[in-house]
Amino acid sequence: MAILKSRHQSGTERMLLCATGLSPQVVTETVYAIQQRDGTDLVPERIVVITTAKGKELICNDLLDPAGPCHLQALANDFGWEANEPLLEERDIHVIRDGQNEPLSDIRTREHNEAAADLIFRVVRELTDNPDTHLHASIAGGRKTMGFYLGHAMSLFARPNDEISHVLVNAPFEGHPEFYFPPLEPRMIRIREGDRSHLIRTDKARVTLARIPIVRLRESLPPELMDQAVTYSEAVALAQRSLAPPKLVVDVENRAISCSGQVVKLPGAQLALLAWMADRVRRGVGGVRRVDMDEYRSELIKWRARVTGEHSGSTEAIEESDFSKETFDSINSRLKSALEKYLGRDLARHYQIGLQDGKRNQPMTLALAPEQVEFAPISDQDESQS
Repeated sequence: MAILKSRHQSGTERMLLCATGLSPQVVTETVYAIQQRDGTDLVPERIVVITTAKGKELICNDLLDPAGPCHLQALANDFGWEANEPLLEERDIHVIRDGQNEPLSDIRTREHNEAAADLIFRVVRELTDNPDTHLHASIAGGRKTMGFYLGHAMSLFARPNDEISHVLVNAPFEGHPEFYFPPLEPRMIRIREGDRSHLIRTDKARVTLARIPIVRLRESLPPELMDQAVTYSEAVALAQRSLAPPKLVVDVENRAISCSGQVVKLPGAQLALLAWMADRVRRGVGGVRRVDMDEYRSELIKWRARVTGEHSGSTEAIEESDFSKETFDSINSRLKSALEKYLGRDLARHYQIGLQDGKRNQPMTLALAPEQVEFAPISDQDESQS
């Protein structure tokens, strides 16, 4: 019999993600702790598990099999959960696999760790991609590296309402093979201490949910991080690059820029405008005032000619006869949108042309220091990162 839970009336699906090893108890203990904290109405409606081949076997035998102890069903029966959809289905148990796509029984090598990291990263990315979900991730089970990877993935992808926790169980119940949650009707379980053993009532157990604060980086990261083909290691490199001090490299010959190592190709007029402003920053001559565009017209026309040459074919031509603050605003608006598209909003702000100090009537400029601007060819290594 499948354990079923009704959809919360808010319309947001509540999901629990657990990383487990040989302790399927982590799942029931976490669900129990959430129920104790938030109430039955806010118990997760879907459980997703990342585990090993042996871990999946234990989950299926101990939590799901109607012929077995079926501890999830017992938990549901105790608290009277109603049914619409299964809380945990076998298809939501993700098994870590090696490079030959064989399921791993344990995580023992560097390659195994990389496989675990990539799977955890992919699952968290997919689960947080739906705006109509709330994700609660538990790092209580599995190898320590699994908990680390899950916490790191949540830091990269968690939205404001997502959370991460660790479930705490007091001794001697923690890790006890017969303890899955404190049932409403207490029972006795046998505790072994050395050569001796004794019985203890389950109502002596204390299961506590410890919420773990995380730094949420989702809005600060480049859009490529959401690409399904990006591995965990690649994502770490992308995140590190986006959080490094800003560095703008302008490659006029190849009509491209590199922003914190990320290459962006720009149309002629947008590149000319950005190159012009970057050159002013590098030379330390300050920004430009929109109301005084006539004074800068010839300067920008020279950059336009340098960027496009004779064969630009651009529909964004900057002609000396029509350049004005309206022209400046139009091109700058398209430049801003292009940078946000390729860099993400938070990273793009370092390379967008805006008001100096963000104050009205101030010159338009780039918020970069001269040493953060360079005019140079972009290397083949940088090109591979675009």
